[in-house]
Formats: sequence, structure tokens, C-alpha cells
Amino acid sequence: MKAKRLLVALLAAFMCLGAFTLVACSNPEEQIKAAVEAEFESIKTGEAAAMEEVAEGFDSASGGALDELGVTTDEFLAAYLDGFDYNVGEVTMDGNDKAVVSMTVTMKSISQWQDIFTEELNTWAADLTNYSSMEEAYAAAGQIMVDTLKETPVAETEPFDFTLVKNGDVWEPDANAEASFSNAIMSL
Repeated sequence: MKAKRLLVALLAAFMCLGAFTLVACSNPEEQIKAAVEAEFESIKTGEAAAMEEVAEGFDSASGGALDELGVTTDEFLAAYLDGFDYNVGEVTMDGNDKAVVSMTVTMKSISQWQDIFTEELNTWAADLTNYSSMEEAYAAAGQIMVDTLKETPVAETEPFDFTLVKNGDVWEPDANAEASFSNAIMSL
């Protein structure tokens, strides 16, 4: 299903944000918390550089799945990330080179969106005689996809651990961070 492929692409795109630059704070926990907040805030506020990075990762991982439906990556991401928020909680140091950040994310529920989208798509597909070409039908399906994504409510994840490891002077998500993040948002 294209929706699942799009979700995997989106998760990969989020993880492309990669390294967290340290900011000037008095202790490592504050530095890590500020760095994580800065990265997630760049997504929340739609900062151009962050959104470009997410879009590039999404495009690369999705294999152009949206193109067939006449939907741009920017349009899809704007609908999906509308209402995105986060909360960075406690930072627990594990030695000098590993930190676990407890956090939550608020965003659209992909499973709820899939239910809404499937219902609308099934209603729409009951009469395809209004379209003179497959391209026109695909474009209509793409618009339904975006419209249903826009109307999908946001929900907050359960708290999850986001683990970072220090690589030189830079904190990076560890190998389990993607799984932790994806498990949290998939549970919405």
C-alpha cells in the first residue's frame, strides 16, 4: 500500500535530521536538551533548512510515490506536520558519551489517517466514470489523500526514550533512536 511506503519514507526523513549541535549551556544535560529541542523546533516552525532536509529524505525514501497522485512533497508534509509538537523531558546521562532523552511527540496519527483515507477513497472509487483519464483519476485520489490528511486530528505519543551518543563534539541519534521514534508515532 502506498500509504505504508509513504510512512516509512517519512520516518527515514525525520531520522535524516541526524546530528544535534551542542549549544552553550552549563551542563551536558542542558546542552543535550537544548540541542534536541532546537532540532524538533525547526520542524515545528517549518524552518526552511529543516523542511528541505526532511523533504529530501522523504523524496529519496518514497521513490516518487506522490508524483503519480499529483501531490507535491511540500503539500504532503505541510498537511502531515500541521499541529506537530514535541515535549523534551528528562535527560539521563549514561557515562560521558551516551544520553537518554525522555520525550513525547504530537502529530497526526497515520493509522487514523489511513482509516479516514480508505473510507473516503472507497466512496470515491464507487464511481470512477467522472474521469476521462487515469491521470485525472489519480489526481483526484491525491487530492482526497491530502484533504483527509488535513482533517486527521493530532494525538500525543506515550513518552518514549530517544537515545543519543556523542561522536566528537556532536550528539547523534543512536541505532535504536529511529525504532524508538517510529514505534512511538506508530502507536498513535
